[in-house]
Amino acid sequence: SSPKGGGQACKQYRLLFLLPPDSALPLVLKVPPSSLRPIQSFMLQLSGKGIPFYGAVLSFGLTKRQNAAKIDYSEIVPSFVSRLSPEETARMKTIHEAFKPVLSAVEIAAD
Repeated sequence: SSPKGGGQACKQYRLLFLLPPDSALPLVLKVPPSSLRPIQSFMLQLSGKGIPFYGAVLSFGLTKRQNAAKIDYSEIVPSFVSRLSPEETARMKTIHEAFKPVLSAVEIAAD
């Protein structure tokens, strides 16, 4: 059964690992189900332009939405800021590959 408001009974989140400037460790952005489609669509558009996700500077904001039950929620809105240089992209790819085994093992604990 779904909770009041039509949300998913079993919350499905996706984790995005973001590397801020001048940081050696990534930050984690927990993407809720309501923002999965816009994030996936954005990543496909980026990929369609030949830009790997690790080769771009991105910005994330929030926009107010309302579901069919008139309940307000916030949706994550990604935007493209700039493309990294080939050298920076290569460095980010190396970092991505190094963290990939560790990050793919991360599980989200229930709230």
